[in-house]
Amino acid sequence: MANVTFSSPVMPRDITVYAVAGHRGTLLALAKAHHIPIPFDCQDGECGSCLVEITHFSPRERYGIALTEKEKELLRQFGKITKAEIMDAEVNDMPPHHRLACQCFVRNEPPRVSRRLPSLREWSHHDQIEQIFTRTPGAGHPHGVRGAGGP
Repeated sequence: MANVTFSSPVMPRDITVYAVAGHRGTLLALAKAHHIPIPFDCQDGECGSCLVEITHFSPRERYGIALTEKEKELLRQFGKITKAEIMDAEVNDMPPHHRLACQCFVRNEPPRVSRRLPSLREWSHHDQIEQIFTRTPGAGHPHGVRGAGGP
């Protein structure tokens, strides 16, 4: 059982919601269920639009962290994770500071999830991905769709 606190400059105040640990729900699903504004496009770990910063209240406590390959690659491209942090997460179960909300499952720890405005570099990367998706309908996307809205 976890109380997850969401914080963002676009929200008038922090919002704490109750999450059932092990429910297999992602942070993004939890946010959507409680009408908490986390931007998203693909919901599949490919666009990076749901990048969030995670603060654990017990920073040296071990958590079973599972980073997908897509998530590791995007976080590396955004400069939000190092090889050492990936190794620490995979070998020592230490949580990284940044995650994709669509790939991060709620565990029993009570994290604080912060959404800040994206940097110019992140928007630039997102625009490059968008250009790939819009160049030819379905090009570059395994499901043949452009983000969440289709071609």
